[in-house]
Amino acid sequence: MIEKSLFQVLDYTILAMVLAASLGIGFYFACCGGKQKTTAEYFKGNMNMKITPIIMSMMASFISSNMMLGIPAEVYHYGFDYWYTLLGSFIGGPIAIYGFMPVFYKLQITSIYEYIQYRFSNTVRLCSSLMYIFSLIVLASFVTYAPVLALSQVTGLGVWTSILTTTAIGTVYTTIGGIKAVVWTDVLQLLIFIAALLATIIKGAINVGGLSYIVDKNIEGNRLRAVSFSPDPKIRFTAWGLLIYSALKSMSLYGVSQMQLQRYMCCPNNKAARKSVWLNVVCSVPISTIYCFIGLILYAMYWNCDPLTSQQIEKPDQLFPLFVMHTMSSVPGMPGLFVSGVYCAALSTTSSILNSLAAITLQDHIKPRWKNVSDKKATFISKCIAASYGLVCLVMIAAIMNLGTIIQSMQYLMGGNMGATLGLFFLGLMNPWANSKRRYSRYLLNILSLDNANCFLVTVFVGSLSSLFIDYTILALALAASLIIGFYFACCGGKQKTTAEYFKGNMNMKLLPIIMSMMASFISSNMMLGIPAEVYHYGFDYWYTLLGSFIGGPIAIYGFMPVFYKLQITSINEYLQQRFSNTVRFCSSLMCIFSMIVMASFGIYAPVLALSQVTGLSVWTSILTTTAIGTIYTTIGGIKAVVWTDVLQLLIFIAATFATITKGAINVGGLSYIVDKNIEGNRLRAVSFSLDPKIRFTAWGLLIYSALKSMSVYGLSQLQLQRYMCCPNKKAARKSVWLNVVCSVPVITIYCFIGLILYAMYWNCDPLTSQQIEKPDQLFPLFVMHTMSSVPGMPGLFVSGVYCAALSTTSSILNSLAAITLQDHIKPRWKNVSDKKATFISKCIAASYGLVCLVMIAAIMNLGTIIQSIQYLMGGNMGATLGLFFLGLMNPWANSK
Repeated sequence: MIEKSLFQVLDYTILAMVLAASLGIGFYFACCGGKQKTTAEYFKGNMNMKITPIIMSMMASFISSNMMLGIPAEVYHYGFDYWYTLLGSFIGGPIAIYGFMPVFYKLQITSIYEYIQYRFSNTVRLCSSLMYIFSLIVLASFVTYAPVLALSQVTGLGVWTSILTTTAIGTVYTTIGGIKAVVWTDVLQLLIFIAALLATIIKGAINVGGLSYIVDKNIEGNRLRAVSFSPDPKIRFTAWGLLIYSALKSMSLYGVSQMQLQRYMCCPNNKAARKSVWLNVVCSVPISTIYCFIGLILYAMYWNCDPLTSQQIEKPDQLFPLFVMHTMSSVPGMPGLFVSGVYCAALSTTSSILNSLAAITLQDHIKPRWKNVSDKKATFISKCIAASYGLVCLVMIAAIMNLGTIIQSMQYLMGGNMGATLGLFFLGLMNPWANSKRRYSRYLLNILSLDNANCFLVTVFVGSLSSLFIDYTILALALAASLIIGFYFACCGGKQKTTAEYFKGNMNMKLLPIIMSMMASFISSNMMLGIPAEVYHYGFDYWYTLLGSFIGGPIAIYGFMPVFYKLQITSINEYLQQRFSNTVRFCSSLMCIFSMIVMASFGIYAPVLALSQVTGLSVWTSILTTTAIGTIYTTIGGIKAVVWTDVLQLLIFIAATFATITKGAINVGGLSYIVDKNIEGNRLRAVSFSLDPKIRFTAWGLLIYSALKSMSVYGLSQLQLQRYMCCPNKKAARKSVWLNVVCSVPVITIYCFIGLILYAMYWNCDPLTSQQIEKPDQLFPLFVMHTMSSVPGMPGLFVSGVYCAALSTTSSILNSLAAITLQDHIKPRWKNVSDKKATFISKCIAASYGLVCLVMIAAIMNLGTIIQSIQYLMGGNMGATLGLFFLGLMNPWANSK
């Protein structure tokens, strides 16, 4: 493997200046001119932009980092044939320019799918718009991933560090600066891209041996050859296939692309718009030629030592970055210029996509439902949408990492959607007799007809399965039942149309499900996996945290809860505004939101540990599955769905835990053997009363910590507040919390006992030391594999239990986050928002937070044991919050000053 981290100070300076310049342009257009206060300016630049920057912006969006890295790799492996895709552009391009564009320009639409509603129906518009949104999200994820390849190869930066940096920069300047920022950053990025590309070609060609050597080696290696005219479908590239494909692709790209539509809608007139597209078609020739020529240079360089075979690189798309390292690292600033070029190409396409996604979502999905939304609010919503899609893109990147070469993967992705979309628009424009009847079903059939041989959905969701069929049946039934409950409460009863029902269940829910729900939220998967690992390593001392619950719990029940119940608040932070000020409420709310996001991410990550160990499924497959299920039923079903899924999940959790303990204790050697081994290993011992602060657990520390924690959990937790606010009266609310405190004793005892079982099993062969597992929190899943895989359904029941514990906590947090965000941040700014709209906003917020949680998981993966990580996270926020509320409730002289 070649040496990484070849960046010098000059390289980092060049890259930093480029990224800072892009951000600077975004802030400029956010603060100057119209300041992006109208949708016309945000999406169309008020239709008064000059043609030169528009042409350069269209070109910049075309020359993405995917093509910069993907096409050279394609030519290196399969030859110069890819170049002939240019020929079809001069067939499809004019059709788009003279057939499609005049219609859209005359209608002055913002979303390309507005035409579909005019021509067919709203149903067809909705369906096609959703498919296009999905396609753009994945495309944006591709172009985010490409510079990560370059950076990880050239600089040695971590993959997720690079991904987060790229996404953050593109999202920020797109969100705040609108289409003007996108266009002008495209101009800057195009110039840097061209400079990087030309410098690379010139220096690389000289180093390899000159033009004649490059041509000779590629002819010799059959990379430069005449294109095949064979009708054989097994040949990768033929003239007929390339011509038809490229003609249809360019027709779609220039005719029905939302990104290009917004560009030429910025032009002052139809003539200027037509000219911008024509020049874009023409300029694609030298760009694609350069890409293909780089592929020839790569082959001339590596024809006798393939970097992929010699394991210098991991993926074909790293060839170009590797070439830069080998030939140009001796020239100061060249690696920095190259990576800046890749970054610019990526940022250009990503920013265009994010702005287009915001336009489509606003026009096709928000405005049709909110008829009277003002333009100012619509612009603000657009900015929020753009920022949210930046987060969504991060979710897709894990799937992309499992694909083959970038350029081939993109063809599989875009083929199905582009074909169906182009056919739909072509039908509408060219066939006056076509109507909405059967268009919807035919559009779906076109999408579904995409060949599954390399479909990324199959790649993502079909993992290596090592458990029996019955295990997956149990798991699938548990997850399906949770979803069904969500859909039931979305479609029956009040259908979650008011915030009172969505967040408080109309305050008429029965006591038993509320108690079980509070208990389910408490017994999270983090504790199910973390506490046994804690006891295994450090002993039974953790159990004594229960003692403080009987001090802090009553204080919360009789001191905090009656005040909040009397005020009938939805967000716990509403009290702070009434007691102190709006500023205090705002700051506390933000801290609470951040803390809960990280907690939800922990809750998602725990079952991933279980699944990756027990079933062999990939980590990100499990993460996406968990998040999707929890987010869906929480979003559509509100607090009622959360409570009743908690009831189901608690029952499954109890069954899984007791089955595991019973079978595990018998297999290990019985209760007496477990006790003896743990006493011998100093895991069962009297708690220390020492005042030495270096001791991990002492009676004083445990008592104070657990008293304060339980006071915070039962008194100031948004999760528990919403539960007891669902009770019909204060007495029932108090009873629910008391029972929750009492029931925590057997739960924590069971968790700690599992830790003793684990020590009795592995005392003489630590799985972490022997590298059977990677993290301490995988101990419990490993134990299940070792002791219970012979019993059909036991691994499935265990995983279902962990899943249910995780989903319970996660769904509770998502619902609470929606409540806090609505009450503390949306309603104070939108005074006249109706309750129906507020409920719809709440559902969108809950769904968005599900996506945000995925962003946090990469950081969590780098922490130590789960239970210890949670203590570090919660300590600071819980302490400050508890002190603030305690001050407000107990000190009548305290104020906001």
